[in-house]
Amino acid sequence: MNFRRAEKADFKRISDILKAIDEYHEKLVFDDFYVAEKDNKILGAVQFKENKEFFFLSSLGVDAKYQKQGVASFLINKLTQLSDKKIYLYTVIPDFFKKFGFKAAKQESFLPDKNIMECETCFPKRCVCMIKDIKNCPLNKKFCRKTL
Repeated sequence: MNFRRAEKADFKRISDILKAIDEYHEKLVFDDFYVAEKDNKILGAVQFKENKEFFFLSSLGVDAKYQKQGVASFLINKLTQLSDKKIYLYTVIPDFFKKFGFKAAKQESFLPDKNIMECETCFPKRCVCMIKDIKNCPLNKKFCRKTL
């Protein structure tokens, strides 16, 4: 499986994947996406937005034909290996993200508003803010910045 930054030509496929699993929302901006692909076919995608002090992971989706085959894990592992900042996310499946070292966290005021991602219409009572605290990039920081 290959990992790479999404290109403009990938956005239709990413959109189709997210719509099929009900992760698409009208305010979604197609920037800062990364994809997992095999044989030139996109199997899954994730948005990974950089902010000054942290990254925000969102819109993680895997084509239904490739779910339960490690694609989401592959994407999360790649991003966490290359990150040199804290990573935040909102999720209704916190147990999945706990496997990667994420912990429940307070929704800080500097994080994106859940309404932007239409979280309030999803499962607002089950939605959890999570964080993975990255102390240091395991590779050198110059490589991390260039790769992401």
